[in-house]
Amino acid sequence: MLVRSGKGGRDRFVVFAQSLAELLQVYLEKYDPIKYVFEGKDGGKPMSNTSLRLILRKLSQGKVFGTRVAPKVFRHSFATHLLEQGCSLLAIKQMMGHRLLRTTMVYLHLRTEYKHKMISPLDHEDFSHSLRYGMKKYLSS
Repeated sequence: MLVRSGKGGRDRFVVFAQSLAELLQVYLEKYDPIKYVFEGKDGGKPMSNTSLRLILRKLSQGKVFGTRVAPKVFRHSFATHLLEQGCSLLAIKQMMGHRLLRTTMVYLHLRTEYKHKMISPLDHEDFSHSLRYGMKKYLSS
């Protein structure tokens, strides 16, 4: 999906959640935006950060999210989940619309459950076999 003039004023491509396609279609039919997908009350102008925060606050109070959510949480979650799925840092940087990789790094977090699933490179079968063979040979000499 192409995001035009996103954060930082730059265009970028992002992955679109197919699970939201039907919901987005209902939204578009109901609000019939003129220029932006998410417009302010007047139409033709993008939704303000304040409006987005108010919507998220209402959803948080209704226990839709189970916790209070701020707009920045979505950017942090987006980047973190892409990383956990094996997406390259360069691709994440581009989708986030960042010029510098260090900016992207601010958004990347490793959840504890993801860390527990990590496997040491030394445990990969091809390396592990060579290491064991080499160590046996070294220790027997």
